[in-house]
This record gives sequence, C-alpha cells and structure tokens, in this order.
Amino acid sequence: MQIKTLVIELVILLASVLVFRSTWMILDQYFGSEYVEILLAVGIIVTILGLISMKREMNKNPENEKEQRPNI
Repeated sequence: MQIKTLVIELVILLASVLVFRSTWMILDQYFGSEYVEILLAVGIIVTILGLISMKREMNKNPENEKEQRPNI
C-alpha cells in the first residue's frame, strides 16, 4: 500500500508539472514578458493569503487534526 501511494503521488506531481508548464506558456502568449513582475507579485500575495487561511482553518479544530492522522 505504501508503494501504491508513492506511485499515485508521483503521477500527481508529474501531472502538476505539465499543468504548470502549460499555464506558463499560455500566460507568456497573452501577456508576454512585460508583466512578469506584476504576475509574480500577484502570485506571491495569493499564495500567502492561501497559506494564512489554511493555517486558520487548521487551528480552528486541533482535535480533528489528531483524529485524522493515522498512528504510525
């Protein structure tokens, strides 16, 4: 079961690389390299906001986190 999970995670990782690369090419086609700094800033801000909201959600119910984690 551990190997199966590892293979599935590897497939998801490789698929995400393809999605990222395709998105990058589309953005280059429409925006060119003129707006790279603006798009980078927007991406950083959205990432930070996403991480903050995820942390808040995880801190709301710390007991649920313990229940969901498997004992290894």
